[in-house]
Amino acid sequence: MPSRHFSICLMPTLDSTTYIQSVLSRLPSSQLHLGSDIKSIERRDGRVTVKMANGTSEVFDHVIMACHSDTTLQLLEKPTEQEKQLLGCFKWNRNEVVVHSDVNVSAPFKHFCSC
Repeated sequence: MPSRHFSICLMPTLDSTTYIQSVLSRLPSSQLHLGSDIKSIERRDGRVTVKMANGTSEVFDHVIMACHSDTTLQLLEKPTEQEKQLLGCFKWNRNEVVVHSDVNVSAPFKHFCSC
């Protein structure tokens, strides 16, 4: 009989959309630039310049980076030593996902599934 391997994903009680929506709901929609194709972030004279891939740029007082730490580190034009240390210390793993619809496989673990 072939062995069956199961990958179990434990889902937190509050998913990421909960805290993301909490932050977004407090910000004016005119100040949100979700999914923007950012080329780099420059800080100068207490301001933050966000340079877009299309060549445009915008200046802000503050910027929230909602991405992985390694992406943030790549986007910062002149990261400080502390930023390099803090943002560069995370190890990333390659995740493998198998998408299926076989209820015989997922049924025993339904309480672990997000579907």
